[in-house]
Amino acid sequence: MAKKRISRGKKIHEASGYIRAEEARIYDYIGIIAYIDTFTTRIASDGTGSIYMPSVGIFEYITPLSPPQGIVFNDNSFLVFKEIFHYDYPSEEATAPKIVQIEYSFHFQMPRRQFFFRYFLFQLFLLIKLFFPP
Repeated sequence: MAKKRISRGKKIHEASGYIRAEEARIYDYIGIIAYIDTFTTRIASDGTGSIYMPSVGIFEYITPLSPPQGIVFNDNSFLVFKEIFHYDYPSEEATAPKIVQIEYSFHFQMPRRQFFFRYFLFQLFLLIKLFFPP
């Protein structure tokens, strides 16, 4: 079976649409949000997209003692996240391409309760597929 191909332009177009949809989804919850920092988004020439809230530098150095930033809720709790994705076939058997997450991480913190939670998902096999195609 021949490898399925998606044009670079299509990958970039779909990544742009996904970024817009993700930003819109966050603004759907504006009633419980005190403020939102600026999103940092990027789409590489190969169509791989990334969304950082608020930025790469801040996300990488967030600690349980960090002040509220990113998406700050009315109770002063906050959420920062990063997502790296691309538009591709999720497997050789797939019949249709879709947005595939390569990495998704977030840090949620409630300073008043001295509580924080981190989540990290890294799909190594997808990264290998990107850099070492068959």
